[in-house]
Amino acid sequence: MPVESTAYALSIASVAYVLCIMVLDVESVYPTIGEKAFVGSRKLKKIGVGKNNPYFMDSDGVLYTRDQRQILCFPAGLKEIKLPTAVEKIGDYAFFCALGLKKISLPKSVKHIGKSSFESCRNLCEVEIKGKIYYIGKSAFIDCRKLKKLEFLKGEM
Repeated sequence: MPVESTAYALSIASVAYVLCIMVLDVESVYPTIGEKAFVGSRKLKKIGVGKNNPYFMDSDGVLYTRDQRQILCFPAGLKEIKLPTAVEKIGDYAFFCALGLKKISLPKSVKHIGKSSFESCRNLCEVEIKGKIYYIGKSAFIDCRKLKKLEFLKGEM
């Protein structure tokens, strides 16, 4: 049965929450989150972060670094996102297995797409890239079975 959880440890380890949690509230005591902490959390729809957390913040249930320069986790149970213009980096595994995601537009500020960042987004059909990308990590779009359009606007590549 899906549950809500409030986490109170010093870090969220890799593959910490799998399949059962729908809402996760991250309190202010977390300095680190493992790179695969939310891999396989297909029912996760929201991550909340305490206002006093010096390391992380959330917006619309999505996990970012405090300065919003990096997206860390798009909960796999969500279907759409409008990335803030402050985002420069799509973190490793950030959108991993987000089966509801069909289209995404990356703002001009995004310069880095991390490894496996969109891996197994099997319903992702279109990616629009508005700025110059300097790095695309290994397996960034692997197993995106329906991806038909990867568009770089205005010859920005």
